[in-house]
Amino acid sequence: MNKTTPKRIIAFLIILLVIYILTGPMISKAMATSHLKQVSNREMQPLLEPINALMQGAEPRRVLECGEKSHTHIKTNLFCQDVNFYKYNPEALPDSSRSRIASEAAYLDKILAQNGWTIDRPQDEIKTIEGSIPTTALQRFYGGGQVPFHKNIGAISCNLEIWFGGPTDGISPGAVNVNRFSCQQHISYPMLHISNHINRSFGG
Repeated sequence: MNKTTPKRIIAFLIILLVIYILTGPMISKAMATSHLKQVSNREMQPLLEPINALMQGAEPRRVLECGEKSHTHIKTNLFCQDVNFYKYNPEALPDSSRSRIASEAAYLDKILAQNGWTIDRPQDEIKTIEGSIPTTALQRFYGGGQVPFHKNIGAISCNLEIWFGGPTDGISPGAVNVNRFSCQQHISYPMLHISNHINRSFGG
């Protein structure tokens, strides 16, 4: 047997370890988050057009963000969110838009039901987005009622809340905004850690 073979094997293993340390975490994280991306794409897509219509054609800024929750010596635990951010709208819609907004809200209610989304608080009196449109005068930043929705797909949870609020004279639909339009998941992937520190809080 060639006496240099063990040295070559050791050198080869060192090279593999260096490659893993440099590229392994990035590759592992990409693989771990790919399923979340696929599911959120599928679940959000049918809702985007009716939501954008409610938001007067405004489109969201989409961000996939992950934060470390904790890790062991051999594994990293993340909390990942695929989020659609809509620019905050403080202005009331005109009175003349009420009929159109009610129709668009009813259509979004229909699409949500068809795609398996359910309300978070079925005990509430208001159970639809259309029903949450204000019917009384409200001051700025006061809400007339909002109905949060969710859908669970295995370990992934998706959420949506359409918020109608003041200012409104009770005829105007008020200011409409989208909150929590996202899918999220706790994700783990293998990663070698030298540090003994195993708990890191997720900062958002």
